[in-house]
Amino acid sequence: MQAAPVIAAALTVSCASAPAPTPPPPVTAVAPAPAPAVAPWTRTPPPPPLAKVFPATPAVTRATLDTGLQVVIVEHHRRPVVTVNLVLAHGALADPPESAGMTFMAVHLASDFYETMGVNDMPGDERSFRRRVSELGGAATFDVESDYSSIQIAGYAIDTGKYLKMIVDAVRHPRHGARSFDARRDMVLDILDSIESEDPQALQLLMAQSAFGQDHPYARAPFGNTETLNALELQEVMEQQQVVFVPSGSTLLIVGDVKAAEVMAAVKASFGNWQGYKDLTPMPRVQQPSLSNNPSEIGYVERKSASTLLTCALRPLPEVSGDDPALEILTSILGEGFGSRLGMALREENGLTYGANAEIVRRRQASALIACSALHGDKGRQGLQLFRGAFEGLREKPPTDDEVRRAKALRLAEIEASYDDVVSSTRTWLKALMLGYGAPRLDQERAALERVTAKDVQKIARTIFKPKTIRWVVSGDRRIATQAVEASGAGKLKPFVPGR
Repeated sequence: MQAAPVIAAALTVSCASAPAPTPPPPVTAVAPAPAPAVAPWTRTPPPPPLAKVFPATPAVTRATLDTGLQVVIVEHHRRPVVTVNLVLAHGALADPPESAGMTFMAVHLASDFYETMGVNDMPGDERSFRRRVSELGGAATFDVESDYSSIQIAGYAIDTGKYLKMIVDAVRHPRHGARSFDARRDMVLDILDSIESEDPQALQLLMAQSAFGQDHPYARAPFGNTETLNALELQEVMEQQQVVFVPSGSTLLIVGDVKAAEVMAAVKASFGNWQGYKDLTPMPRVQQPSLSNNPSEIGYVERKSASTLLTCALRPLPEVSGDDPALEILTSILGEGFGSRLGMALREENGLTYGANAEIVRRRQASALIACSALHGDKGRQGLQLFRGAFEGLREKPPTDDEVRRAKALRLAEIEASYDDVVSSTRTWLKALMLGYGAPRLDQERAALERVTAKDVQKIARTIFKPKTIRWVVSGDRRIATQAVEASGAGKLKPFVPGR
């Protein structure tokens, strides 16, 4: 009880107010320090370009079998894939004019199924060549061009040996039969119908042949025409298979993740005793294409109710080689990409088209140039004038240095990508074989492109872009085409006959 007064006194003392704190002295304002002087900004030069990295050339192994078959093995080990290509020395150029399309039918029938010539010949009796390849996870392609024919299988490298056996079986025992013959012929006739009626892309492909000029052998479509196909008989096609499928002059190209020694042994086991039924028939020599002799006539293909006017300029090249580097630069400046002359005039500046392109159509014995664009139909007159003006502009004055640099960069980029993968490596080698080079010539092409100047480009432009030497073709609604041609003063419409 005596502690209670003590506790109460302690509580009283603790609750007493604390003395007020001493206020801080007033803050004296200090002037800010002056900002340090900054040197004026000056533009620094851009860093130099990276060192050029040229494509590493894959390892290549070559051999020639006793039968005359040449073998090329290109090792490309980035992906476990392969392409097996049999490039045959016989193309559509050897077809007589009255039998155009015969080689095309002979090669493509070999991709179908076996038939017993009318006895138990249902397609289910034997899988087609294409189906057998697809069941292995691959894809088969049969192609016929003017200078060559080819069979290609693209698939997994582990199945290379199987692909070799399948191809040699296809050429040693070619497939054919009445059912597949009729189906193939009907398919080609449908293609011709689409060209003559409404498909601008199909028409443009056929114009690439027509660019070689009237009645030139390269102007004939490899798949023939309505008259020759309707007159063609199955027996003729079967005999043509024996002419086409011969080893002499042919090349077996294998590109992919393979070992050369193993594949070469498999090639000799599969193709070593393939003799063929006949000797190689030499491909005919053709004359250089002739220039247009009536530039005032504008070829016309009707496409009823079409909203676009497909416009093409065709020009054979008898006075210049198709691999001339200055010609390649000129073609790129004219119509490669949105920054080209046609791309800028027709698309970027005036919105008359989605795109325009120019390309060199190269064959083994001749070359031609084609430029096309699907123009806005209601502005066909303006588009046609601008299209023709692009040719005249390149002929009158040389291209700028920037245009030449851009064109070189595009072409050099293509060269540097030649061996990027199996597909590009295959394409590079097939191009060389098609043109008769035997092997790619990338180093020579690169060096030649580097030497091209603006004056070189204009020199060729002055030669090949003379208005009288260019043949013009338009396709679209008749009213739109007539108004565009007459209003621009280009000439008069005349029915366009492909290949003539």
